[in-house]
Amino acid sequence: MKSLKMYLTLLVIATVCGVYPLCASAKDPVLTPQERAGELANWREKCNDPDPDLRLAYIESAIASNDYSIQRICMRSALESNDSDLREIGLRGAIASMGQIVVDISMPEELKSALDKAKGDENKLKDIHGTYLYRYYRSNAAGIIMLIDQKSTGKSVQKWYCLANVTKPSDEYSGTANLGGGKILWSGKMRNTSNSSSTGTLNLTVDSGGMAKGFFQVGDFAPFPASGKLY
Repeated sequence: MKSLKMYLTLLVIATVCGVYPLCASAKDPVLTPQERAGELANWREKCNDPDPDLRLAYIESAIASNDYSIQRICMRSALESNDSDLREIGLRGAIASMGQIVVDISMPEELKSALDKAKGDENKLKDIHGTYLYRYYRSNAAGIIMLIDQKSTGKSVQKWYCLANVTKPSDEYSGTANLGGGKILWSGKMRNTSNSSSTGTLNLTVDSGGMAKGFFQVGDFAPFPASGKLY
């Protein structure tokens, strides 16, 4: 099966380079808007080919290209597929094209409930504002950048740096991300608001509209609802 897929991939690339300017040199003429639209429509059709092996080969070829629009079309097709292998390829391609993913976190229900109950009571609110959960949410409410180590780009198991409360990547605050079947599972070390390290966990599942949704958890504290845009 692997040899068949490799053959099909090579065949697709050869066909593509002979028909489309994806592999063309800079000296080739620029496409008209109508020609470009036709090219994109052709790629959309090919990346939804009913033959699963051909579809896989076209998607791999598109992701390997330098054409962002074609990459986006076929990555979206892969990510929204019911085939777990295609979702994994689409996910790895999407992550590789961005080089990082920004994880947006929301306030946990536990924290929302505590704040609602403490309304009007300044002492209780002060106590809540001093908790680790609240301080961590406030310090990362703008989003947590997960930076992909370039050496592991494109692999199903990758090294990711967690830039929560830091501005530069460091081995001290990094971990392992497993990408498979439309899921992202990251576990590693991260910097907390006390300037020391804590264990962090990120669990996201590919959803509609190019989003991945799930949770981000620090140690044993209540998990933060989390999401990240893939394309």
